[in-house]
Amino acid sequence: MGAFALALGYALSRAGYTDWGEVNAVFTLGLFDGGPAFRHFRLIVMLLAGALSGGAVLLALARHDAFPARPVRSGTALGGALFGIGGAILGGCPAVAIVRLGEGRPSAPLAVASVLAGTWLARRMAARLRVDPGGCDD
Repeated sequence: MGAFALALGYALSRAGYTDWGEVNAVFTLGLFDGGPAFRHFRLIVMLLAGALSGGAVLLALARHDAFPARPVRSGTALGGALFGIGGAILGGCPAVAIVRLGEGRPSAPLAVASVLAGTWLARRMAARLRVDPGGCDD
């Protein structure tokens, strides 16, 4: 698993996807940066193809009871929204913040600390609001 994480971090760094501007250009196709950046179109098509094929595999496995269905918890929508907001502020998922730390970017320690603080705060808020956050081991 560690080798995969290192390889992913290396690939993200080499591709330039630890830069907020690059991540933004992927999702906007660069339309707000002076014109379409079709260099990202292939990446988007590959991501969609991966998501669709992965979804089809999961659907097929679910039909054969390969894994039990998991309920949608009361904190799922709120957690997803907060994760998206945090990703927009960071310019990527928490993994990108860790890769930036490895790149030696000055803002990376603050970003990683923010991810950890947000995780801690989310657990405390879930308990206080009586929201079931669920977990990977449920």
